[in-house]
Amino acid sequence: MLTQSGVVVDEWVSGTTNHKVNNISIGNTYILREKIAPAGYSIAPDVVFTAVDGQITHIKMEDTPTELRVTKKDTSGNIVYGAVLEIRGLDNDFVSTWTTRVGESEHAIKKIPAGRYILSELSAPAGYAIASPVEFVVTDTREVQRVEMVDPPIIAQFYKRDDKGNYVADAVLELYRKNENGTKGALVESWVTTSSGQTVS
Repeated sequence: MLTQSGVVVDEWVSGTTNHKVNNISIGNTYILREKIAPAGYSIAPDVVFTAVDGQITHIKMEDTPTELRVTKKDTSGNIVYGAVLEIRGLDNDFVSTWTTRVGESEHAIKKIPAGRYILSELSAPAGYAIASPVEFVVTDTREVQRVEMVDPPIIAQFYKRDDKGNYVADAVLELYRKNENGTKGALVESWVTTSSGQTVS
């Protein structure tokens, strides 16, 4: 707690009971300032108050939990569902794991302590490659913080060649999924070959 001129009147660590300050002057204005917030909370804004004669001055300061929102997208900006993601603290032992799901464009994590973190993809949905880890920093701000990870699609390029290695054009090719039991599944794509090949993602 400070005077308006910046002189420290009292300093303490909050607990489960109220803290009492006796050496204040009636009519003077003071500033209650939080220097360090508990892990998982943002630093509260200053509370300015004036001591009033004849009554006990009760001052309340509220901390807001930190909040991080994680988004998983593909290279076209579409939300990717079915990815298993993990956040792990580099400065602490915080760990959070979840699977992106339909209807959830962002995954919210509250009360995440300030520090350095790494976002990793443990499993990518079908058709996508596992994204590179993303390192980021969480601060003790009251603002919602965001981090984004982008999944690159798996891309394959197909060519048709003869026994001499020459490209063969005008052949009709089809690509099918393979079922778990080994049988032919759904058609993925069909195309006519050219000398430049066919890209399938």
